[in-house]
Amino acid sequence: QEDDNNDNTVDVFAPDDDDEFQYDLTVGPAGSGADIISGGGWQLVSIPLADFFDDNSIFQGNDVYDPFLSGNGQLINVVFAYEVDGGETIELRTDNWFFSCVDGFCSSLQTASDIINGNFYPTEAASDIAAAVADLNAAVIDCENNDVQEAYEDLEDAMNELMDAAENGADVNDEIEYLLLVAGSDVNGEYADAYKYNGIPEVDNYINKANDFIADAAVVASEGDYNLAIRRLASARKELQRAILTGRILTLDSLIEDDLSTIAAGIQDLIDNGGFSSDADAELQDAIDELNDAYADFSAGNARNGFNDLQDAVEQLQDAEADGASATDEIDAIVNLAKVLAEMKISEAQDFAGNPETDSRLAAAQADMSDAADEIADGNPDRAVKEYRDAWEDARIAQEHGRGLRKVDDEVTTGLTPETFSLAQNYPNPFNPSTNIAFQIADPEFVELKVYDISGRLVKTLVNENRAAGNYTEQWDGTSSIGQKVGSGIYFYQIKAGEFQQIKKMMLIK
Repeated sequence: QEDDNNDNTVDVFAPDDDDEFQYDLTVGPAGSGADIISGGGWQLVSIPLADFFDDNSIFQGNDVYDPFLSGNGQLINVVFAYEVDGGETIELRTDNWFFSCVDGFCSSLQTASDIINGNFYPTEAASDIAAAVADLNAAVIDCENNDVQEAYEDLEDAMNELMDAAENGADVNDEIEYLLLVAGSDVNGEYADAYKYNGIPEVDNYINKANDFIADAAVVASEGDYNLAIRRLASARKELQRAILTGRILTLDSLIEDDLSTIAAGIQDLIDNGGFSSDADAELQDAIDELNDAYADFSAGNARNGFNDLQDAVEQLQDAEADGASATDEIDAIVNLAKVLAEMKISEAQDFAGNPETDSRLAAAQADMSDAADEIADGNPDRAVKEYRDAWEDARIAQEHGRGLRKVDDEVTTGLTPETFSLAQNYPNPFNPSTNIAFQIADPEFVELKVYDISGRLVKTLVNENRAAGNYTEQWDGTSSIGQKVGSGIYFYQIKAGEFQQIKKMMLIK
């Protein structure tokens, strides 16, 4: 609803004073580009402000009155509950829209904590509700610390407390419904991100597992097991996170290439059509050259130099802006790419959480991410890229600790007799074209180390002989037993040494 008469209010009882927006919503199957997935249910739909239109003759533009932010809205989040029959065509037209400002899962948890109040209930119920609020406050802290899975455990505890409050005479149906909505909206958001990579078999496998958990959550919620429903949604989210990470890894090279190409094209357009000074144009061209260097470094596996190139590109764009160019969008795009790459590496490293050295490095990486956000807020995008580089590096080291690959020099290690049998995670992982597999043998044994594809077929035997006790590293070059290069995908490697057997997963990308 527009504030056309500029009185800083929108009166729904006097619609002629203010104009109405309209937006055509598309209902269709997931992945079709639809705004709402067919089948109904609670769905969070984010609609860019520019996509709204106004069909009144007094249209003055998209001037949204927002009394909470004292300004115009930038992104509108609309929640619809809609149920349709299969194949039915729906036309949804409305005005008098009401909007809420939501900035994600953490904010929704805080809202839940704020709205739950046990003052009007019997003592026992009030105590239960107070405990639920405490659990939600803990969930907010965990969420803000980027430990969303722990936040879900707190959310489940809060749901338990609300269910106890209900047994003790409190009418908390609305609160229970809201917590389910918070979790469901978060999972829907993860689902949308994961579905971007649908069609990749490994990704689809995780999505299918998530679908099972989501369906089970609906069933147990209908039976009144709301805490179990939260647990099932948490499991679904975990599977979707795995789908997203797998999709990002398998498309990483194309992601970097596409993003850098788009940014470079935007800078070239500034050179061709901006009408800036020769100094600004030269600095813009230098930025393009740095982006080309970044792609070459990332493609060669030298991520640290790639980040340095991105930082140099931002600095060139800042110099160009000092000489009259306008390259804010391109700077923001480079910073965002650096952030995404750091987040992906941290997500990979979190698979090894629990190892003290890994946890320490992960904490350092999160601190780097926080420092990057501070640099952005202070107007230092070049320094933010450096912080994202440091976060990536800390996460890489965290992975190496988790895989047992950061150790003393080889000549010292070779002289030590291991006390246990073990198989380390391969490194690098994902890899192209080769990767190293480390293992240790506590006693002399006949050792087999074999690589299998995702269907369980033998790809190559790396070790098939007697080995003395000791530490070993074997390399797999991504070829089959007849020397043919294998395709991208998930592979497994298995070791057998006497009674010791272990299998681990690795990923080859091209």
